[in-house]
Amino acid sequence: MTTTVADRIGVDARARAGVWAIPWPLYAVVLASTCIVVGLIWDVSWHRTVGRDTFWTLAHVLEQAAAVIAGLSCGWLVLKTTFAGSPAEKAASVRFWRFFYGPLGAWVPPSQFDTPLDYEAFAAIGAMLGHGGVVVADDTLDMAHMARFAMEFCAEESCGKCTPCRIGSTRGVEVIDRLLAAPDQNGRDEQVIILKDLCDTMQYGSLCALGGMAPFPVASALKYFPADFGLQSSEADQ
Repeated sequence: MTTTVADRIGVDARARAGVWAIPWPLYAVVLASTCIVVGLIWDVSWHRTVGRDTFWTLAHVLEQAAAVIAGLSCGWLVLKTTFAGSPAEKAASVRFWRFFYGPLGAWVPPSQFDTPLDYEAFAAIGAMLGHGGVVVADDTLDMAHMARFAMEFCAEESCGKCTPCRIGSTRGVEVIDRLLAAPDQNGRDEQVIILKDLCDTMQYGSLCALGGMAPFPVASALKYFPADFGLQSSEADQ
């Protein structure tokens, strides 16, 4: 194998950089691992010799520092790669959750933007609070795509313990695909009825909030943005 001048310059540059050529997340991993190991050993020794401890015992502080270091460093790296990373960095990364899409909840149209921000008012319009955030989208967002994504996300994340969530979310993706591909009004009407029945089954029959809340963005998108599904308002209201 022939070594070029450019290769040699790269090797020399890395050699001169020394420890600074090592990616910083590796330092964070080593530091967090060291803190947790030392903290656990120290914690066990503390209980066997001193006895009772507190939240601020040095052994506990080390364990807490490990969680903070690991969480902040990993979170910063993920956010940096997602929103400011180069194409090469993104290509070399593992994509999870498809992207940082918003929390499960109903879509609210502009006409309801003045709804008071409380549980009762949101429940009255079929929406909810308490899932960690509010997502705002402009009128270029394809609501049919977001409805399909909600079902697809639920199918991927379902634990499989209850049929409405496990099977319903999978069938939901299929029904939305058939709705978007329907050639005439009769075909669309049939799929709308099936989709609404499926949403009711998932909402009231699922064992946990994942399956119970996945229909919220689907039903609200269908109700308030029927044009994105290729429907007239009268078709979506049936």
